[in-house]
Amino acid sequence: MKACPNCGVENDDDKLVCSNCGRPISETITLRSRAFKLPIVPPNVAGGVHLTAHVGKLPEKGVAIYIGDSSEPIITTIKTKLVLGRRRELLDPELLDLTPYDAYKLGLSRNHAVLFFKDGSLCVQDTGSSNGTWVNNTRLQAYDIVALLPGSVVSLAEMPLIIYF
Repeated sequence: MKACPNCGVENDDDKLVCSNCGRPISETITLRSRAFKLPIVPPNVAGGVHLTAHVGKLPEKGVAIYIGDSSEPIITTIKTKLVLGRRRELLDPELLDLTPYDAYKLGLSRNHAVLFFKDGSLCVQDTGSSNGTWVNNTRLQAYDIVALLPGSVVSLAEMPLIIYF
């Protein structure tokens, strides 16, 4: 068991974020045998605005994704993974098609990044995108995995997303 440095609640050793307060248990986590530095920023803050339209509406394994300055989220469930990108020739039920939000103009790749749950934490992985993925203003290297906090800002090229879960 590991104690959360923020609230002191005991968490299982395999947990990345506190089950009580949602903050990282450690500033460094290991996934795929590599260490990643978690960005420590205040959750639930997007340009100083607290977004709440999703509260009470998220199903199990659900995520709320606010695109740009929208006050209404896209709410979806992640079964195994959720690919963030643009329309493809073949329909993919795991793709969140961001084409209607000027994805091409903002530099998104067809298969830009992927969201998935690992050990109870929501993670994002850049999938080798052309124009990059950032988490709270820190650029990910291709195929890096980062655990998110509720309210994390994930920028796909020039498209900012605020993600709650």
